[in-house]
Amino acid sequence: MITPRRLIVGSALTTSWVYPYQVPTTVLSATAKQLIVCNTDTTVRTFYYAVTATNGAPTVAQTMFNAVSLQANESKVFGLTDVMPSGYFIQVKAGEAGGGNLVSLTMSGMENT
Repeated sequence: MITPRRLIVGSALTTSWVYPYQVPTTVLSATAKQLIVCNTDTTVRTFYYAVTATNGAPTVAQTMFNAVSLQANESKVFGLTDVMPSGYFIQVKAGEAGGGNLVSLTMSGMENT
């Protein structure tokens, strides 16, 4: 059964990698469909996004968005069809010191049980 849901309700990014979503072990897979990132600051900020099988810092190969610029008060919407197996992690962070808690991220998708 495929259930649409908000995979990440809202996450204020910090300059360290955080794991706002892990595909539950009770599902077969999850699919990320829409990523929305918002810079609430008055200066340019960047964000990073990766999908990994472990909760350590991602490798270059696991990084999907690297230092994506967001202008002051800008939001960006990204359409995805990224299928992640059970147990995988979404990892995100902001790029600049002082940018913590000024960039937010939400994600919609679905889980397949």
